[in-house]
Amino acid sequence: MKIHVTQEDIDNGKRGDAYGCPIALALHRSFKRKWSVGLTCAKNTNGKVIEIPRSAQRFIRTFDNRKPAKPFNFILK
Repeated sequence: MKIHVTQEDIDNGKRGDAYGCPIALALHRSFKRKWSVGLTCAKNTNGKVIEIPRSAQRFIRTFDNRKPAKPFNFILK
C-alpha cells in the first residue's frame, strides 16, 4: 500500500511523538486506526507491527532534528 505523507501531516506533526509524527498521521488517515511510529517500525492499536522503509526512517530523523522535511510517499509491504 502506498502511504502519502502530506504537507498537512508535516505541519500538524509533533517531533519526538510516536503517535503524533507525520508518518503516524498519514498511517492513521490511510488505515483509519491509530499508529505509533518508532525509528524502524510502526504499531497499530491492534498490536500489528510493520517495518517501515528506509525512506521513512530518514524522514523521521530529518523531521525530529528540525531539518526541513518535504512531503513524500512510501510503500508498505
